[in-house]
Amino acid sequence: KALTDKEVNLIKDCLRMQADHTNSKPVLMMTEKVKEKLNIESDMRPTQFLYTILRDHTFYTTREQ
Repeated sequence: KALTDKEVNLIKDCLRMQADHTNSKPVLMMTEKVKEKLNIESDMRPTQFLYTILRDHTFYTTREQ
């Protein structure tokens, strides 16, 4: 299952919130949702995991064009 543009934007918003030190809970929740949707198990820290997902998503979506 691929991520939708809306889901990618939500991931970016969560990471922005954590970078602003306003709230880290969305990152933790988003990490679990993404792992569940994509059926991924990972020991990466949540922030590192989400940045990796974004990089991979960008790689695969630009390759398809």
